[in-house]
Amino acid sequence: MSTLWIAVLIPALVQFALFLRWLHRRVRDDEIQRAFVRDLACSHLPHLYNALRHIADEMGIHLSDPPPLRFIDSSQVGDVRDANPRDRGW
Repeated sequence: MSTLWIAVLIPALVQFALFLRWLHRRVRDDEIQRAFVRDLACSHLPHLYNALRHIADEMGIHLSDPPPLRFIDSSQVGDVRDANPRDRGW
């Protein structure tokens, strides 16, 4: 193998390894962010709504029921016609 091929192959392999590292970190960060948002919605929002309702009751303000927590799996690729129009915000 000539030195020209070695001079081309080694930087290409290093660049590919750096790309794979970046890709793994990016996917992992998305997973962590998704878990954080789910935890925030499931654990903390009910407490916030409860505290808001308590404050509103003390002030004599009537609040409607808090919205139900529904998660839409955005990783599923499906036909737009299959979704409920309310899920799309229409």
